[in-house]
Amino acid sequence: MAIDRGGGRMEFVGDVLSNAASAAVLAVVASALALVAAWTSRRGRVWKLFRVGTSSKSSVEVFVPSFDIAPASAAGTVPVQGGFVGTAVSELEYREALGLADALHANPAVRLLQAVGLPERIVRRPLRCRVTASMPASKYAANRQAASDEIRNAVRRADCVILVGGPVYNSTTDVALGQGPFAFGFHAGEQDGGLVRGVRIRPLHGNAERTFRRRAEPGAGGTHLEYAVLEAVDWDGRRVFLCAGTCEAATVAAVRKLGQDWRQLAKRFGTEGFGLVFELALDSEAMRHHGPDMGRLQQCYVYPPGR
Repeated sequence: MAIDRGGGRMEFVGDVLSNAASAAVLAVVASALALVAAWTSRRGRVWKLFRVGTSSKSSVEVFVPSFDIAPASAAGTVPVQGGFVGTAVSELEYREALGLADALHANPAVRLLQAVGLPERIVRRPLRCRVTASMPASKYAANRQAASDEIRNAVRRADCVILVGGPVYNSTTDVALGQGPFAFGFHAGEQDGGLVRGVRIRPLHGNAERTFRRRAEPGAGGTHLEYAVLEAVDWDGRRVFLCAGTCEAATVAAVRKLGQDWRQLAKRFGTEGFGLVFELALDSEAMRHHGPDMGRLQQCYVYPPGR
């Protein structure tokens, strides 16, 4: 009697394909659940540190310094009679602020989960993070009271605010340091009739007064020491971060530290306010206007103590 082996082979192949398809579906579902869990954990850390709400409309505003370009002050390849007049920002600081904004946005995997239709209560939309130039110094100086009120209103529009740069070129920082509970200031005394740049720690949050002055080590080719601060306080009902330094490179280092280490900072400080001062070593004074070597950035002060 003949045996029909063809039907058995087809049934076997069908079983293999069915099992493979089931395994693939299970793998996709498991991966999706893992991504959801990872994103939920990540978003929880964002809420913890940046104190933003769970709404998809939660926003972070990053204020960068702006500069007034006066008539005939812009150089060109030929003599310039009029030239550019208006407001400008530092490319170095602006680029770093954009990098920080990207660090707070959702990753592509989360966007994929949203695209396949998972509801927002499971996979929430990324934070809205916008980079804005601070009010120009000319407008700020013309009427400080009105300008301060306008700046406060701008701050209130965001759930969290990040200030990039010190009070000299960032008017938002100047208002915040004058009115908010910040422990750090940037004038470390006077010398030869001018202000000395440095970080001054005020007696707030249990801190003792202390000063870190920018300086150059003795000798030809000595190392230049600059200082960067990263501080988080609650002001006007929202979390405000100060990322600033005694030079452009130090400011960029503070912004980069927040962008790269916000997860570790969330674990370290939770919802508490905190302040960190870092010493940045530069090979020359000219390096103040270049991107920093993060390997030469060392923490030298922290509050709360012991954290």
